[in-house]
Amino acid sequence: MITVTELSVFAQVSLLITILGFLVAFFISMSVTYKRLGEFPPHRHDLRNFLLVLISLLWIIVSIALVINPTLIEFYGVISELMNNSIQFQLIFIGIILAISGICVMFLAFFQMKSSFRMGIPPEEVEPAPLITNGIFKYIRNPGFLAYDLGAIGTFLFAPSLALLIIVLAICVIFHLQILQEEQYLTNVHGETYLTYLNSAGRYFPKLLSFQVIKDTEKAKI
Repeated sequence: MITVTELSVFAQVSLLITILGFLVAFFISMSVTYKRLGEFPPHRHDLRNFLLVLISLLWIIVSIALVINPTLIEFYGVISELMNNSIQFQLIFIGIILAISGICVMFLAFFQMKSSFRMGIPPEEVEPAPLITNGIFKYIRNPGFLAYDLGAIGTFLFAPSLALLIIVLAICVIFHLQILQEEQYLTNVHGETYLTYLNSAGRYFPKLLSFQVIKDTEKAKI
């Protein structure tokens, strides 16, 4: 078993393609949204949005730095147990699957949201957007956040280090807190319509059919 101290070319390329893929998906979605609304998606300038932008930029900067200088993996606190030749290829392969899935889900989510795309919770003076419950949103309530999580986990598998691990955990936690806030907002705005939707679609993954059937049966007995 040989432990390496820098990223392989395969890992570098995978890391670069992942970051570029997410950047392209984001800017295309922003461009399309601007054409539909005539403005960029309105959002509140609060601490949580600031942290979302900050951690996303940090993720991009740290990843691009590794592409430029793969020896930085040591400075980032390389997790040597995940950098040996026996499992590194498998981790990169899993990372590629997660990253590609994330990019595809992001494109799909942004285009299906149409003019309902918002960056977080809109200001109070902005008219609430229609609730999207078709397409991928029929099964998953937060595909955009799921996409980011998948991409972030993928980059960690390409370059397993303490720095990226902390960033990935921060992304997952901050995004989850944002989701909880958005769920409360959508409940207040759409009321029973959103609560019905909330019971039919999973937060990150589709709900099991058997579980939903049990819930529907219990409701029918009441």
